[in-house]
Order: sequence, then structure tokens, then C-alpha cells
Amino acid sequence: MRRVEQLLLALLVPALMTCQGDDYQGQMTRGMEMIYEGAYQDAEIYFLALARRLSRRDDPQALSWRARALYQAGKVEHLYLGEPRRAVARLREALKLGIEGNLAFQVQLEIANIFYDRLRDYRNASLEFERLINQFSDQQDTGPYRYRIAQCYFTLRQFDQARAEARLLVESHKDTRLAAEGMLLLANSYYVEGRYREAAEAHAKLQLMHPSDDIASRSLYEQGLCYQQLGALPRAERAFLAALPHHPRPDIVQISLSQVREQMRKEGFPGQEVEATARPGNARPATSPPAPSFRRAAPAVKPSGGKASGKEPVTGTTTGKAGAPRPGKTADTQTRPAAATGAR
Repeated sequence: MRRVEQLLLALLVPALMTCQGDDYQGQMTRGMEMIYEGAYQDAEIYFLALARRLSRRDDPQALSWRARALYQAGKVEHLYLGEPRRAVARLREALKLGIEGNLAFQVQLEIANIFYDRLRDYRNASLEFERLINQFSDQQDTGPYRYRIAQCYFTLRQFDQARAEARLLVESHKDTRLAAEGMLLLANSYYVEGRYREAAEAHAKLQLMHPSDDIASRSLYEQGLCYQQLGALPRAERAFLAALPHHPRPDIVQISLSQVREQMRKEGFPGQEVEATARPGNARPATSPPAPSFRRAAPAVKPSGGKASGKEPVTGTTTGKAGAPRPGKTADTQTRPAAATGAR
């Protein structure tokens, strides 16, 4: 029965559009009503038939409305029908029509988000976000999408490139939350590589940026993990204490604080400061500190550091035997771009 309904709709659409003549907005509204009613397959068929119909028109406006119809068909396939690759093909067809302005931006953004969110293809996602930045930086604030690129490279474990993108973001968006998120990703990339001293220094620079309490608390906690790995246990204790009041997971901070205090007791640390002079290779082993928390890019907006395996991007570290860091996965609450705050 469903197949019969689809065939009837395909036959009805041309007649409907003929009656409406050049009322392009009215024809688009009819397709949107199908989406609102939950008739997603009907909406896909309708928009594709509308695009075919408009391809035969000489009206200059018909080209733009045809692109809009293909865009809506692609969104339905992506969001409701579970056909992301078909959606990408549809959206690329819309771009080939030579559209410009906000419509072209929305189509390109949809392609990039499909690769990032649905296909977990971070290499192609980085290319599509780069294309977005190159084409629309004079029209839009592309900072959130620069952050997405950094996240892609983090997930692919291309940490040098991730840091390069993060530095560009920090430089171009000074004194903003987005810059602080970029610096947090940069610091985490050092931690994942076992470069604890450089990670701790990056966190110190981030704290000088006077970030919001939630970012500052995450940075302090992760800086404490760095000091713990370096054997500077009193510094780690102070960092955990400073992070505790505003951290989104105070239970995790409390666990790390208890662990470092127990380690200090066993090693007989005096009350005075102990300088972090150890190198990552000969650091005193930490007692399995929990992973650094990290916010999603993307509005959040999500930093990543693991292999692109079809799962969520990895955004922190956990520890293996003897406290050695390994890639891990942490909660990340950032929305889509505008995502650290990229907007879809």
C-alpha cells in the first residue's frame, strides 16, 4: 500500500504544481507541511519532483527555488530517512546550480555536518568545514567551524595540525569563550601525547585569559592531572582544590584529590612546594586519575583525540597501567556549531 501511495503522489505532484503556476513559495510550503505532518517519504518525493519540474523552467527565479527544493530533500534524507550519503549527493547537486549567499552557506554547512555528526568521517568533515571557511569568511563568523576542524584533527590523532588550528582560533577570537575552548583543546592534545609539562603550561596560559568559571574549573582539574603525572603532588592538590567549586563533575575531582593526598601520604611529602621537574618518561606514577573533562565543539561544539572509528570523537584521556595516559572518552556537553558553539 505504501508503494501505491508513493506512486500516486509522484503522479499528483506535477499536476499540483501546474495549478499553482509560478507560486514557488506556495509549492515549497506544501512540501514543508508534509514534513510537519511526519510524512517524510512523501516530502522527499515531493521536493524531488518539484526540483525536476523547475529544471524545465526558464524563469531566473526557478534556479534558486530548484536549489531550495534539493536542499529540503537532502535535509529530509539526512534527518528523517537515515540516508546521509544520498543526502550529500542531493546537496552537492544543489551547489552545482551556482547558488550564492545564505542558501549556499546553509547547503555547505549541511554537508559538513553530515560528515561530522552522522558519517563520523572526520577527514572529509575537515575538508568540508575548510571549504566553508574559505568561501564564506567574509559573510559569516566562521570561528565555530575552525574549532570543528581542530576537533577533526584531534580525533584523527593529527595533534600538530589540531594545535595549529586551535592557535588560529585563539588568535582570531581573542577574549572570547571560543578562544578559551580552543586553548583547552590545545592543552588536551599535549596531555594525550604524554607531554605533561607543555600541557600544564598551556593550561596556565588559558587561566590568564580569565575564562568563565566552568572552563576555568575544567582547566584547573586537567592541569592538576598534569602535575600529578609530573610528580608535583602539592601543585596537583592545589589545582584540584581550586577546580572543585565550579567543576561540572565535582565527584571526579574529589576522587582525584583523595588519590593525590593518599599518594603524598605514602611518599612522605612535606608541606612545602615541590617543583615539577620530572619528565614525562620518569614521572612518578599517578594512581589512575580520571580523564580530563572536555566540552562538545559543536555547539559544543567536541574535541577529539581517538581514532576515527565511527564513535563519538574522543575528548580527553584516561589512564592505563601505572598511570600511563591512553586515549579515552569523556563527556562533552557542547552543542553543535555555533558548537563550542558552532551553529548548524
